[in-house]
Amino acid sequence: MTFNLKNNQRLIIKEVTEEDASDLITYMSDVVGETPNLLYTPDEWQMTLEGEKTFIKNLKKVNTSVMYVGRVNGEVVTVANLQGNNKLKTKHRVELAISVKKAFFRLNIATYMMETLINKAKEMSITKINLGVFETNKPAIYLYKKFGFKKEGSMKRGIKMADTYQDLIYMGKCI
Repeated sequence: MTFNLKNNQRLIIKEVTEEDASDLITYMSDVVGETPNLLYTPDEWQMTLEGEKTFIKNLKKVNTSVMYVGRVNGEVVTVANLQGNNKLKTKHRVELAISVKKAFFRLNIATYMMETLINKAKEMSITKINLGVFETNKPAIYLYKKFGFKKEGSMKRGIKMADTYQDLIYMGKCI
């Protein structure tokens, strides 16, 4: 899928393959250092090429899981996934995760990726999408609300950053 960005560049979104593994490692190494809104710090994020390839292979084994990569001029600028399972009682729902490189904020990339993920969820007969978001990540919360996600709860002091705590907000969308 190709989308025209506000800066007149083109975003190409495709399902991830093992050939993307090296670029995904580079991307995540960059993004982990750019934002405090991920569940791990730069020191904690460690991934080998084999580990990333295995993660991609295992993701593809689950009928309700998918990962997308978005590129601008060949550079990975966004990654997102829906992660589900094959268990009868819970295969109707998935966990959503999305990230965008800071240099590419405010170009509608997250919006295009969310549209892609929600359309894919519908194709996979998913009826519930869940996610967790840091309470201080107002742009992400705004994005999720724009797509109809509602707050379903929170984990008080669910995130510790240095000597401060913040809540982890749980949001969901029925489709």
